Amino acid sequence: MDISKQRIAVYGLILNQIKKEEFLIIKRAAHDTHPNLWELPGGAVDLGEDPQQAIKREISEETGLKTGTLYPLTVLNGHSVSDTSMQVIRIVYLCLQTESESIKLSPDHSEYRWITFTKLPPLEYSDIFTKTLKKINDYPHLITDR
Repeated sequence: MDISKQRIAVYGLILNQIKKEEFLIIKRAAHDTHPNLWELPGGAVDLGEDPQQAIKREISEETGLKTGTLYPLTVLNGHSVSDTSMQVIRIVYLCLQTESESIKLSPDHSEYRWITFTKLPPLEYSDIFTKTLKKINDYPHLITDR
């Protein structure tokens, strides 16, 4: 197998520091890949980078938040949208907002919302978000404060 055709990406389900039943979703900008989809913050792990450091970096770059990484919630397998011959392994971490700073979105995102598991607004969600939510619904103990 050609490992140059594999990539690792990380995503964070970020629990609100104050209202732990809430978590953060962000909306892709209209000009970006996957325009207007609501998703979890995250992105590619750099070569040699520790995945737990990568998720903290990605969350900071996309939202300006500082987080603590609690543990992996799920691992998803898929393919790159831009190169369907590339396998992408996606690790979704449960994260906790560690400071109550305001959110500063990257230019790749246009909006954010804190939402709850029980009251999901009718939005267009990314596949990664949908699969992560299904895993949590199937195994609610993954979110201990739920």
